[in-house]
Amino acid sequence: MGKAAATPLTYITNSFIGENQKFIFQTEDPKDVYSLFDSFINQRDSVINCYSSSLTSTERRILDFQNSARVYSFLFYYGRIIRNLTPNHSYWDFLPQIDNNSIYNKSLPHNLLYKFEIEYLRKHNELESISDFIDFIHLHTNNFDLANYLIAIYIKELVASPSYWERHNKLFDSVIMRKILEEQKNNPYREIYERITEFHFASQKGMEAYNFLAKDTGNQTIKLSDFAGKLVLIDVWATWCGACIAQKPHFYELATNYKNNNNIQFIAISVDSSIDIWKNYIATNKNLKGEVRELFIPNGMRTEFGKRFSINFLPKYILIDREGKIIDSNAPEPSKELESTLNTLLSIN
Repeated sequence: MGKAAATPLTYITNSFIGENQKFIFQTEDPKDVYSLFDSFINQRDSVINCYSSSLTSTERRILDFQNSARVYSFLFYYGRIIRNLTPNHSYWDFLPQIDNNSIYNKSLPHNLLYKFEIEYLRKHNELESISDFIDFIHLHTNNFDLANYLIAIYIKELVASPSYWERHNKLFDSVIMRKILEEQKNNPYREIYERITEFHFASQKGMEAYNFLAKDTGNQTIKLSDFAGKLVLIDVWATWCGACIAQKPHFYELATNYKNNNNIQFIAISVDSSIDIWKNYIATNKNLKGEVRELFIPNGMRTEFGKRFSINFLPKYILIDREGKIIDSNAPEPSKELESTLNTLLSIN
């Protein structure tokens, strides 16, 4: 589809980003970034126009949609994540340009979800409930099929990408999840979220922890049940994860504080794809010796281990009690708060 147009579009996109990267990330006024990208949409549109005669009407509609939608996708990332702009900031005044009902929104559903979040917060100031936001989606989308699709993506995202939905996750727990799933039982797109929500429930407090198998640096097979009778704190990490590497010394420091306590076990599980990369990292970092048991599960985020513990981001800390039941599958990072929790749990006979 539109192959002749695709190559020039790719070229000017790469050139645009390279030429304007410094401006985009250093300008003081975020609205200048929107103005820049608005002109970029027009530039790309002129390229599409050059190939109009060779495009079908459907191809042209898709290219027109993608031309602006991909720009909006970056603008949402820039405004929400990089600049952390409030919903009432004038930067977001471009939102009315996004069509709420285009079926092509299924290819980039997050744009509409982010738009609806900002519009909701402009109207209500605070998110009142997950159900209220779902109602808001239906209210502002005349295309009923698209609304159902957006809601299915939204439910999945609440579990898979909690950091992107911080305001929502403050109101989100297993009770709310069960209520939402019951309300959405007739959603034709429920298969989008059914599997991930199933594992979400399996990783909640009080559930039996999955008895995973892992390898240690000596290739010995280790099971979670090998640590029965002990409080277990797990650091799930990878060598390619910058945040994981930054937190690792703090995990070791925390473990050192309990080196004389036989009632707790600290485990670090790498989910790298290569055991050799993991072993080399452990071998070349001499400070990774001591009170932490280093283990490896290949491609662990995509295995039963990753599913059962809902490992959708790294690093992730999991706290398991002496009976092998989950205390917290999203425990806080190594900190005084976590240390205080461990002390309380260890004081309970």
